[in-house]
Amino acid sequence: MAETFQLDIVTPSRHLLSEKVEEVVLPGILGEFGVLANHTPFFTQLNTGELKVVKEEKDYYFAVAGGFVEVTGDYVIVLADFAEPADEIETKKVRALLEEAKNKLDQLGIEKVNENEYQELLKTIKKEEARLMVAEKAKE
Repeated sequence: MAETFQLDIVTPSRHLLSEKVEEVVLPGILGEFGVLANHTPFFTQLNTGELKVVKEEKDYYFAVAGGFVEVTGDYVIVLADFAEPADEIETKKVRALLEEAKNKLDQLGIEKVNENEYQELLKTIKKEEARLMVAEKAKE
């Protein structure tokens, strides 16, 4: 049996996970990285994408967007702006949100682009695409 460490996944609205796990793979701001027990301590920014947890040789998936990750030996805390377990993702709803965001982006006039609105739409599209990817991967 592999060594374990404590993993907590927390968002502003809920505490999603607090368990001993064997591995976690996260989308860091500089790229994807994995953590095992006794990992070197570090702190980094969380990117939008897939978070994979390995527990008892089974994979569990979460969609995440924004936030931070702190690794301190045998404890990892994910402080995410947004996180959702794959089994809670409603793909039909996500597809509709993604389509809506893409349509709004297409409708923005090039001369009248509001930079904040443009950036928010891009973040929404990336988040909804991550949610779809995670939901599909969990079905495999």
